Parts: sequence; structure tokens; C-alpha cells
Amino acid sequence: MFQQLVLPLKQQRQHRIVADFAEETATEYRKQAYEFEDVDIILLEGIFLLKRAHRGHFDLTLWVDCTFETALERALQRGQEGLSAADTIHAYETIYFPAQRIHSAEDNPRAAADLIIKNDPRLDGEPSSGGGGISPNESAQPILPELRRMLIQNC
Repeated sequence: MFQQLVLPLKQQRQHRIVADFAEETATEYRKQAYEFEDVDIILLEGIFLLKRAHRGHFDLTLWVDCTFETALERALQRGQEGLSAADTIHAYETIYFPAQRIHSAEDNPRAAADLIIKNDPRLDGEPSSGGGGISPNESAQPILPELRRMLIQNC
């Protein structure tokens, strides 16, 4: 998706694409057209975005810190995938969490993030979590004043 959408959008500030789309419980993809114009900011969210291959494309990266236990509890509460509780647990334990462990081992995404956002009460008291909710990694220090100004101005 980076080559087909993100990079052209970043370079040209506009893009039109027809892509495969599926809801969480769908068994098939369908074609969906997307059109973007006059784009100033691209905000991406996803668990594997901080792969080493993608890092050079971001101006700012955030890592949302959350334990697997809390992630699974939230998935069960959400019911978003449309699965039974047992199937959700099975999917997380056999697909999602193993894939995230591989990603963490190979890419170390947490260390690559400019900012770390603690989003799990189980992490309270851990020095590496920032203690106050948001912890800047060293590379983010120069941009923090500008980021704060932009957030205050635009929120």
C-alpha cells in the first residue's frame, strides 16, 4: 500500500486509487475507489507501520504502548471482528500476537518511535513508559515545541 498510495500521495498531495477492500468479517474483497486532493498531512495508523523499510517516509512516529493482555481484553470488549470470544482469543494468540512478536524482534518499532504514548494501566510505574503518558525518544526532542504549538493551534 505504501507504493500504491502513501508515496504518491506524499509526493503529489493528491491521488486516486482503486483498491481491494474488506470488512473484518468479510470472506471476499471488493473494489473501492479513493480520491484525495490538496493533502497537507498524511496520518497513518497500524500495527506494522514502523517496519525498517517504511521508517524513512515518516516525519513523526508514535508508538502506542499496550500489553498483549490489555489488547486482548479490549478486542473482546469491542467485538469488532465479529468473532465469538473463543475465536477472538484464538486469533489473537495464534495470529496477531505472534506476528507482533516477530515485528518487535525484527524491527524494534518502539525504539524507532519519536514519541511513546502509554495506553495501558498495566504499564503504570514502568520507567520506560514515560510515567506521564507521553515520553519523547531522543530524536523527537527538537520537534516537540513545534508539535505542541501545532496541536494547541489546531485543536
